Amino acid sequence: MANEDVLGISFDELTAAMAEVGNNWERVPLRNMEGREGWEDALVGMLKDHATVTNFPRLREILTRLLFAAEPRVDTSPGSPSSSRNSTPESAPLSQRSIPAERYYTLPPQDKIAILSFMCNLAISSKAIHAHMESCEEQLTALRKEKIDVNRLKKQHIEEMNNLKDEAKEDPATKNGVDQDVVMQDVSDLSDVSEGGSETPSSSTGKKNSARQKELRLKAVTTAHAKQREAARVKQASVKQALSDHRRLDEEVNKLERRLEGIERDFRKLLGAVRVKPLGKDRFYNRVWWFDGMGSASLVGSGGVAQYGTARLFIQGPSEFDRELLDQRTGEDIDGRRKEEEGESGVLGPGNWAVYSDLEELDEYVAWLNVKGHRETALKTALTKWWVHITAGIRRRTADVNVNARLPEARRSARTKGGYDITREPYMTWVNRRAVNSS
Repeated sequence: MANEDVLGISFDELTAAMAEVGNNWERVPLRNMEGREGWEDALVGMLKDHATVTNFPRLREILTRLLFAAEPRVDTSPGSPSSSRNSTPESAPLSQRSIPAERYYTLPPQDKIAILSFMCNLAISSKAIHAHMESCEEQLTALRKEKIDVNRLKKQHIEEMNNLKDEAKEDPATKNGVDQDVVMQDVSDLSDVSEGGSETPSSSTGKKNSARQKELRLKAVTTAHAKQREAARVKQASVKQALSDHRRLDEEVNKLERRLEGIERDFRKLLGAVRVKPLGKDRFYNRVWWFDGMGSASLVGSGGVAQYGTARLFIQGPSEFDRELLDQRTGEDIDGRRKEEEGESGVLGPGNWAVYSDLEELDEYVAWLNVKGHRETALKTALTKWWVHITAGIRRRTADVNVNARLPEARRSARTKGGYDITREPYMTWVNRRAVNSS
């Protein structure tokens, strides 16, 4: 194989061309201010150092396309407007030396995808990525422990709040009964005293003793009343303190709940850097994916502002194994049922993907899920858990797309017959801010 020519270039010619490109690529900085000039040479250097025909079967073909170009063909036909027009058909053999910066754009899409796939696999096996994944695992373990402690403390606060609520409850019957007894005794004593004023002098001696007894009784009642009022004040102060402690514990519980939400977001972020799992499957084994808030992304920015990555819900068709499970259902027309429920264009096969980017369509999909099925119950629970963040991201992305998609129609001349400008698409305005900050 090494002695055979590939695209018209021998192995020795390719080796000679490779020797002059991509040397010391790891030490050459790619500055964003300079348009990351030279990244194509760095790509060739990376392939030279890390790729082999075993781990990257299309290595030789790709390197040949990056380092050689076809010889321009001069079109001298009489009908051509210019005899100096050059053309380089795709099928023409490669013969002239070229540079990767001029040749990368000519690579077929499958070759570019193969390069990206190889680079991802290479990065995953690097020490830096391994160290980062181990750090994520350690942080996940710490978050699990913290979640247990926070839940335990939250449960303890809730129990204390329930006890304080019982203590704060007053007994209205007892309170009203004490006050009424005191008032009735006071009224009775006053009535006796007023009746005593109409007695004759002959019985004054006996009445003096009676008046003294009444005075003693009145004094005793007054003392008891004072004690009862003091007890009521103590009870009221205790109730106020219990209510104050209840409010304080309620605020602590709210803080713990917010911390639990933060733990869930951090957990999703770290877990997404290690392994990515779908939210669940529906009745036809379609996998539901939501990629926001994973890795270095965050769902909430400063000030609680919603942030998004894709702001979409992706649906992946069932795998071959899942299709076999569906086909094993006897007595049921699965294909007919899928066409009826999902629509002709909505039926996904292995390797097919669909996306929800509109809230109304997403609401219809969630309403379609049947909570009686164990798969869709788990899926709906996961969607409910993250629903606030999912919908907030979709709303903000929709607003951003609408703002960026507005064209200055009022200032456009009616005589202008220009075509559609693809540079106005939102994805064309994306900027790698990490590269800007690092340069």
